[in-house]
Amino acid sequence: MSDYQLTDLAQRDLEEIVDYIAGKLNNPDGAQVVLDYLYQAMEDIGERPSRGHARPDLTDRPVRFYRKSRAQKYYLIFDPSTRPVIILRIASVRRDFLGLLEEKAQS
Repeated sequence: MSDYQLTDLAQRDLEEIVDYIAGKLNNPDGAQVVLDYLYQAMEDIGERPSRGHARPDLTDRPVRFYRKSRAQKYYLIFDPSTRPVIILRIASVRRDFLGLLEEKAQS
């Protein structure tokens, strides 16, 4: 059993990232590298939810932002207080994090 769980939005984020890299950028190998990186980052968070940092400039919610390596451009936004750790969103550093945190899953 994993120590993390993705919300529907985070799962959608993951699929969109992989589809974009593999399809639009025509780089399936690159998509696999990013996917492996993201799954390793999720494992890291599950093992130690104190990783990452708060962003009080973006939200007063008790979430943390984690990027395994500064070389990677994807952040995982998660709730460290839950077990398993809930990964709320996965996003490029270029995304509007405040907007992402306010977005609701489409029914």
